[in-house]
Amino acid sequence: MESTEKRSATRRKERIRARAVPASRVALSVISTVVSTNDRYAIVDAGAKTLSSDRGAHGVDGLPGFGRAFALDAENGRDAALIVEKLSEEHGFVGLDGRRLEPGDRLQIFPNHACPVVNLTRRFYLYSGAATEGQTVDAAACVR
Repeated sequence: MESTEKRSATRRKERIRARAVPASRVALSVISTVVSTNDRYAIVDAGAKTLSSDRGAHGVDGLPGFGRAFALDAENGRDAALIVEKLSEEHGFVGLDGRRLEPGDRLQIFPNHACPVVNLTRRFYLYSGAATEGQTVDAAACVR
């Protein structure tokens, strides 16, 4: 018999995969910068030490890659998600899927598993309308 926690995680995964939850309703994201490009990937300054190498929460592994990325500039638009396909410790490899990004472009990445992202960072920012407030993560990397 499936546990309630596993069923709940599966339902969340299915809603996101079905795009029932728009990006504007997801509470946690990572802002990254494109540092290099080639024909297949935009390489960003957010890797496994920022996004985590988890493919999903609680062992759920049905989401593609390690997160969905959206360009923050108006020219590239926000409607088409790109997938963070690979990770090294410090860099993410975002599949270009025929799009063009340049070094310096900013991406908003929605990681597949939010919990370790908060644990792996020392500071995060809360956005509310035009206001921004920085918060320190006092327990960052303190898992025992």
